Amino acid sequence: MDLQSQTNQDSLAERAKDKAAEFGQKAQDLTLRAQENLHDAASRAADKASELGHKAQENLQGLADKAGEKADGALQAAGQKLSDAGATLWEKAPSSGPLAGALSSAAATLESGGEYLADRKISDLSQDASDLIRKHPVESVFLGALAGLLIGATLAKVSGGRRG
Repeated sequence: MDLQSQTNQDSLAERAKDKAAEFGQKAQDLTLRAQENLHDAASRAADKASELGHKAQENLQGLADKAGEKADGALQAAGQKLSDAGATLWEKAPSSGPLAGALSSAAATLESGGEYLADRKISDLSQDASDLIRKHPVESVFLGALAGLLIGATLAKVSGGRRG
């Protein structure tokens, strides 16, 4: 082999080596860009999911607020009806006789209970019930047991005593 052939082979080998290094660098660049694009896409997807989660939470909160407003309106309407029933009882109750005192007391209870409900929200009633239970825990347990017995007896009567 002559010197010129050897030089040409060395030159070809050097160029092949340079091209291989160039291709290797391009492959690294492409891999790096692909990783960056993947990271960006994942970040955008996470941002979008978070945004959708916040919107869903806002929508649910809006629905809960509307339901609360409806419940409060129903509570106020029920309170007004109780007050009206108390006022009607006052008007129609006898002023004397054996039932006069009991009917007057019932009318006053209906009116004050109606006013209480008409002036409250559902959340207020929940807090009032919690406070009452804390102040009178034993009585609350007995009242709950009595209510359970009455409901059970009523359900048994309605179902004709059938089980299962």
